[in-house]
Amino acid sequence: MTNRLLAQVMIAIAGLWISSGSVLAQKHLLPLFLSASNTSQHSASSVRQESFVRIINHSDEEALVVIEGYDDAGEYSYAELLLGAKRTVHLNSEDVENGNAEKNLPIGLGPSTKGHWRLHLFARGKQHIEPAAYIRTRPDGFLTSMSAVAPFSNRGKRHGVSIFNPASNVNQRSWLRLVNMAYDDAEITISGVDDAGVPAPGGVVRLSLPRDQAVALTSEALESGISDDIELTGSLGEKLASGKWQLEVVSDQPIIVMSLLDTPTGHLSNLSAPKPDYRSPVGLWEVGFEDGLTGGYLVFAPDNRLHGWVPETDLVRVLDGEASEWSYDELAGSGLAYVSGTLVADDIDLRPVDGAGQALGLRAEYRADDWMRGPIFIDHDGEPHVRELFGSALNGFDRGADLMSLAGTWTADEGDFSLSVESEGEFNGSLQVGDFDCELSGVLTDVHPALALYRSAMRANCTPADKNLEMTLAVVDRPNAPGLGDRALVFVVASDKRGAVGVALTRQLSP
Repeated sequence: MTNRLLAQVMIAIAGLWISSGSVLAQKHLLPLFLSASNTSQHSASSVRQESFVRIINHSDEEALVVIEGYDDAGEYSYAELLLGAKRTVHLNSEDVENGNAEKNLPIGLGPSTKGHWRLHLFARGKQHIEPAAYIRTRPDGFLTSMSAVAPFSNRGKRHGVSIFNPASNVNQRSWLRLVNMAYDDAEITISGVDDAGVPAPGGVVRLSLPRDQAVALTSEALESGISDDIELTGSLGEKLASGKWQLEVVSDQPIIVMSLLDTPTGHLSNLSAPKPDYRSPVGLWEVGFEDGLTGGYLVFAPDNRLHGWVPETDLVRVLDGEASEWSYDELAGSGLAYVSGTLVADDIDLRPVDGAGQALGLRAEYRADDWMRGPIFIDHDGEPHVRELFGSALNGFDRGADLMSLAGTWTADEGDFSLSVESEGEFNGSLQVGDFDCELSGVLTDVHPALALYRSAMRANCTPADKNLEMTLAVVDRPNAPGLGDRALVFVVASDKRGAVGVALTRQLSP
């Protein structure tokens, strides 16, 4: 039995022991740790980079720390470190590979067979440890954190890279590091848009990344479709305009994505992490009112769009507007409120009609992914009507966009509205509102990869008159049914701002 295979067997037994105990050990992922035995693909020849991991034992007792390592070829090894109570240790690349008895690491991982490492660390017990990875550049000692990864959704299958330099920028070279965390090979698609919002001229890049393996792709490789490390199909094409790329990475298996940048001086930067408060106040909220009515909903989208469903005593109003943070813990919104279930024929003189959009205002305190409260203002025939709302964030909305999981037949809980959605987002359906009987067709596209929020603009074939409509669909879990994604709120607003419909849909699941 080889040393690596023996290590796998031993750590599997250890894993069973940990999971069978009273406390489940928390595994900590460090996505990039440079190998001492391989020259860094990110460094210039005149400088030297090394990684080090800082491990803190926050507990009042000694911890036996297991360090698992997978090199870029997917080869596995492990080592064990004894760390005293309340102690901290630094291990550099040579320590981790070769061991260092003075630091209570008698045996290391051994040399990498290819590329660098990803590390997983945990304590064999109930001790609380905190590891973090860094890269140090010699000789100036420049230090960079290597713990952050690109934001992801859909259980690690969809990732966003907000900044990635084109191949033409030779002084600040971008790298995309992909790590397959799954038990199966990952089929990965990489697409890009430039700063003007124009898609990559060459299309998309596709590759198959074997289980447990990692690869680093330069912007040159992505734009040309040629890599020395892995076979690529397709290319982004040469970036013609100025500015940088935004990348979207989609996989059929859970992966880790990092955006790295190096310079001719050998300095390396990790650009993976998003703005920490970017998501706020994005989310889906269930709201009630101090007058006793409940069952309202507000949707805040990343493009600052606001959608809402607000019950009143004898009707429901559909909200359509814009909202953004007013301060760190306060948001403000404005737009129009419509009486749900109203559509009117196009009218050349645009006379006022019942149910058409009335002025809307919102100002609320909130805590992201938790609660909100504040006044909402809706104009009632020229008179502002003020109500105090309170709400809580709903789960399931942030599971990520996934057109495949959207496919199926959706029917309204109340009213005559149905949709049949295909796996690529194409849909057809029917809507009956008042005197209007409409046939719907179009394509739903995701608003943002992190959210189960979709939109479509369409020309609906209606009797007595066709209508230009915009439909927004937000998927959320039903109570006591997490993860099914078979519940949705739909907001349909007429482009002429003369009518809207709000309905709740349930997808018919296969028996």
